[in-house]
Amino acid sequence: MFVNITRSVPAICGAGLLAAVFTVGASTVASAQQRSTFQDSCSNIRYTEQDGNAMIAADCRRSNGSVNAATVVIKGIDNSEGKLTHTAGNNPSSFQRSCENMSIQMGGPSGVMLMGSCRTSQGNYLDASTAIWDVNNIEGELKYPY
Repeated sequence: MFVNITRSVPAICGAGLLAAVFTVGASTVASAQQRSTFQDSCSNIRYTEQDGNAMIAADCRRSNGSVNAATVVIKGIDNSEGKLTHTAGNNPSSFQRSCENMSIQMGGPSGVMLMGSCRTSQGNYLDASTAIWDVNNIEGELKYPY
C-alpha cells in the first residue's frame, strides 16, 4: 500500500514531495519496528479484552522493586482475510471482532507474539500470528512510545 501511494505522488505533486512522503513513511515504519521490552521486567503476561478493546495485561516491576498490575490497549493490528496485519497509526486494534482464542507468546523478532484464529470473509478460521512492537514497561506501566 505504501508503494502504491508513493508511485501516484510524482504524477500529482512532483519529486520533492515524494522525498518528503518517503521520509515520513520510513520514519513511521522504523518506529513501528522497535522490539518490545516489557517482557524483560513483567510477569504473568496475558491477552485480555476490556470494553471491546484488545489488551495486554501483566504484573510489571517498578525501579523501586514493587510490582504493579498493568494493562495497555493493543494498537494497530487488524484481521485481513484471516491474517493479523499491522496498520499505520495510533488506533486501537480491531482484530478482536473477528478473531478468537487469542494469546500472547514470548519470542519472535519483537520479543512478543500475538497468536490466535482469525475469520476470513468466507467464514473459515485460520491460525494467525504477528509481532507486537513498541510496548515497554515504564515504572510499572505498559506504554507505547507514541
